[in-house]
Amino acid sequence: MTGESKIVRLNGLATFIGIVGLTVALVVLVALLVRLGGFQLVKPWVQQQQFAVIKLEL
Repeated sequence: MTGESKIVRLNGLATFIGIVGLTVALVVLVALLVRLGGFQLVKPWVQQQQFAVIKLEL
C-alpha cells in the first residue's frame, strides 16, 4: 500500500467521521430546541386553561 492510498483512505474516514459528528450535533440541537421551545409554547396555554377553569368555578 502506497503512502498516497493511505492518505486517500484516511481522508475518506475523516470525512465520514465529520459527517456523522455534524449529524449527531444537529439532531441534539433540534431535540433541545423542540424540548425547550415546546415547553415554553405549551406552558402559557396550560396556564390560560387553568385560569379559565378557575374563573368558571367562581
